[in-house]
Amino acid sequence: MEQLVQVVPDEGGVRVIVCGGEFDQDTLGLLKEAGTAAVEDPGVRRIVLDVTAVDFADSRCST
Repeated sequence: MEQLVQVVPDEGGVRVIVCGGEFDQDTLGLLKEAGTAAVEDPGVRRIVLDVTAVDFADSRCST
């Protein structure tokens, strides 16, 4: 399955990152980029990670 990492436009200081597909240690790049950008943005007060479309996540992933 194709991997999805989509950032929804901010609303009221909330950044929503939507993820779909399969994630493991080798495929975390886009998610890391989106998360880092959200953390470093001073206008973001809350980060919501929507994983309802994630089919697989390797529990041995490290950041």
